[in-house]
Amino acid sequence: MRHLGFVSWAMVIGGVLLLTATILFDIGVTWALVGLLLAWAGVVKVVTVALWRGIANPHAAARDESENGQRR
Repeated sequence: MRHLGFVSWAMVIGGVLLLTATILFDIGVTWALVGLLLAWAGVVKVVTVALWRGIANPHAAARDESENGQRR
């Protein structure tokens, strides 16, 4: 579940970077749309993962925290 969180945030950051690069370098409207949709999909995924960890499966959050402590 922790990997989904990383991928979600990577989608948001990648989309924002692509959208920013499109605006700064005037790449094209298509790339702006791709960046916008990627960022939006990442936000939706971040919210979905947060809801899944907090409401639907509260034991997953505790399990992820215990794994983090064991990997030191």
